[in-house]
Amino acid sequence: MNEITFTAHSPAVECINYPEYKVQFTIENSDVNVREYLTVFNNFLKAIGFSDYTILKGELQMATDKECNDSKMVDQILESEGLIDSFDHTQEILDLEQKHKKELDRYEAEIIQLKAELSRLKDPDNSQYTDEELVAMYTKSPDKLWD
Repeated sequence: MNEITFTAHSPAVECINYPEYKVQFTIENSDVNVREYLTVFNNFLKAIGFSDYTILKGELQMATDKECNDSKMVDQILESEGLIDSFDHTQEILDLEQKHKKELDRYEAEIIQLKAELSRLKDPDNSQYTDEELVAMYTKSPDKLWD
């Protein structure tokens, strides 16, 4: 009979009264597909104390490791799952973050200008500037943030 067995032994720890245990998963090697092997191995890893997150992270690292796997195959896996390899797209990600920061700065400046205008509209006879108006005077206008 063809079978595969996963076994883990835990040594006894006498000082905390922790007994020795053995975890064993056996699967017959007839008509078993890759997904079923992975399911059994994942269950084995869970039984010996690994979390779902750690298992998934390890699987992803192994699948996308270009030193162990063919680079074209890794790219196909990433593409089929809609993922990007951050190492290949670092500059694109930085550019996108910078674009979002500029846009956020422009919106914040526009909010300051609108608060100042609202403050002046609420009390047009006030001879002193409100805090919103002072901040707006010493902040870049929204139109100049695009330079």
